[in-house]
Amino acid sequence: MSPDVSAFLLDLYRVSRRLPHFEFRQWVFDEIGKLVQLDSGFWYRAAVSPGNPDFHAWYLYHQPEVLLQEYSAGMLWMEDVVYHKAMAAPPGTAVHASYRDCSSERMKAFLKRYRQEHVMTIGIFQEVPQIAAGFSLYRNETRCAFSDEDVSNIEAVAPHVIDAWRENWLSETIRKASRRPAPVEFCLAVVMPDQILSEAQDNFGHLMHLEWPGWQGPRLPPELESCLVSAKASPWTGNAISVYHRKEPDDTTLLLVRRSHPWDRLGPRKRMVALLFAQGASQTQVAEQAHLSPSTVNNYLGTIYKELDLTDKTALSRLVERLHP
Repeated sequence: MSPDVSAFLLDLYRVSRRLPHFEFRQWVFDEIGKLVQLDSGFWYRAAVSPGNPDFHAWYLYHQPEVLLQEYSAGMLWMEDVVYHKAMAAPPGTAVHASYRDCSSERMKAFLKRYRQEHVMTIGIFQEVPQIAAGFSLYRNETRCAFSDEDVSNIEAVAPHVIDAWRENWLSETIRKASRRPAPVEFCLAVVMPDQILSEAQDNFGHLMHLEWPGWQGPRLPPELESCLVSAKASPWTGNAISVYHRKEPDDTTLLLVRRSHPWDRLGPRKRMVALLFAQGASQTQVAEQAHLSPSTVNNYLGTIYKELDLTDKTALSRLVERLHP
């Protein structure tokens, strides 16, 4: 590994913990451009299934948004030499081609319009096998084709870039999704409006397999999908995991997943009492807010402490802090 690549990787992880995602994604391409000469670029995350690549998120670097609209609407992936090379190559392999390698006149016109004389792309599958992330680099007609050294450099840094990019984005997302900085018990995933999984933190696949050993993705298991579609109350609780879900303004759904706990088996009334009491309300205030008698609240709390193996309000508050986002 060259000193330049080593320095880039060290900076990558440091900067990913410091910059907001909006700034970090541009920084990544700026710095890659110091390793491999480029004029523009494209980062993507997609569900990969036979036929149409289903892009869930993307970032265009020195290219207009209309590029992706034209590519998708015209189904140009069917005539894209680099796309087919990438689909046939082992994950993590960088593939490239130039304008002259393309036989489709439509694709040639597209490449010329966006000055993509030379294209290199790399994709890597995530822990959930049907979700891929990657990026493409473009050189215009004034540049030379990508070299073997360029390919080697990109293959060396791509897994790190994709992982740092994902964690930077998810960390920012989970901070916004939670009332607290870091609900450490949880693993975050994002689901698109069509119920296709878009992205997930490390360990999400492992947690899902505890409940559904044969699950593959990118669709959610039917029980969980039905819960989201019907907007049933959060959380959904299975035998092994509990899934809190939250609709976002952009119509995506955030999933916060953790292992099941006796807390999840409390009935709705008991859970309301426990939450209110743990969050600072007195027993009298809990009774008023929950429309219960003070004696019922007192009885509920005694049962809750016994069922959760707790001794006092402080322990209950700590438990709620860990388990309830």
